[in-house]
Amino acid sequence: MECAPGKEAQIEFGFAKTLLHKDGKQRMSNVLRITLSHSRKGYTETLASQRTDHFLTAIENAFRHFGGVPATLRIDNLKAAVKQADWYDPELHPKILAFAEPYHTTIIPTRSYTPEHKGKVESDVNYVKINALKGHQFPDIASQNAHLCQWETTVADQRNHGTTKQHFQNTEKPALQPLPSGPFHNFQEAQRTVHRDSYIELDRSYYEVPPKYIGHQLWIRWDTRLVRIYDAHIKAIIRHLKLEPGNYSRVLGARGTHPTSPHRTSAHWIDQVQENLGNAAQSWAINVSIHQSEQAPRILQGLINLKRRHAEQAINQACQRALDRGQHHLSDIKLVLSNPNAQTPLVTEHPLIRPIQAYQKLITPTPPNNKET
Repeated sequence: MECAPGKEAQIEFGFAKTLLHKDGKQRMSNVLRITLSHSRKGYTETLASQRTDHFLTAIENAFRHFGGVPATLRIDNLKAAVKQADWYDPELHPKILAFAEPYHTTIIPTRSYTPEHKGKVESDVNYVKINALKGHQFPDIASQNAHLCQWETTVADQRNHGTTKQHFQNTEKPALQPLPSGPFHNFQEAQRTVHRDSYIELDRSYYEVPPKYIGHQLWIRWDTRLVRIYDAHIKAIIRHLKLEPGNYSRVLGARGTHPTSPHRTSAHWIDQVQENLGNAAQSWAINVSIHQSEQAPRILQGLINLKRRHAEQAINQACQRALDRGQHHLSDIKLVLSNPNAQTPLVTEHPLIRPIQAYQKLITPTPPNNKET
């Protein structure tokens, strides 16, 4: 099916055994072909790999070769672009979406195992392999790309469209969208989990994020100058200057943390206990914060982690029993959970129990008075 000028470009990888290795053997090369669907104007580049960075750089080079941007890019479900293939709602890599935004183009994956959805570029890849690369050998990728550039100018670009009988310069180039003012800001990205001190690690450097994200997985994007941190929906959270290894974005306090971190405060973990467990557990947590103020945050973290092995109701019952006995150690809770039917031991010390000395005074007889009255 034919497309209007500037409407679509199709993208496809091909493989050609053209690289001559030092040992004298030929190696396969990754050849990317991008074809404008209306005029069949194409761009070809050999890539070192099919990684996302190389893939996007080649597309950007194609845009500058064309002198404009098509409205849509039709690709197959390659791993460099598509995170989860789905005909109705495919999930693209965040970096692919970030690339499409400044170029005002839409990237559309085709249905799996349907090469006819990209028929124009499929046949164009064969044209490149037969006409441009067959019978050639190159010592490296740069030499092959130089050959492809010359071939594109002297051979492929001289053709007119087989149906419209018109050239790219006259029909499709005026319909392409204008290029942005600068190149795409290429970056690296990965997912990281926020540590308990509300820092995220990258290349042995540590960058602070708001404490509410402790334990969350966030997206981190970086280049040689900046580190940008996003939530799971790629919504910007904070950015930092890139640090040398071993540095923190903010000076830390004792034990490698800053004193105002919520994980260092009992109030934060009491709220977490109430949210995850219930009222009885919260009351016990308050008791722990009173009797063991320094250790309370870690004890309460351990209490919440008990949910991995025990039911919430059982933990609350154990907390209530510990509260009634005046116990404020995590080991007391674990003991009850491990043997819930065990007989309750007698408590010998409690603020409500008088010391034994008070009873000794009551039962010790008074010495007799030997003086005669």
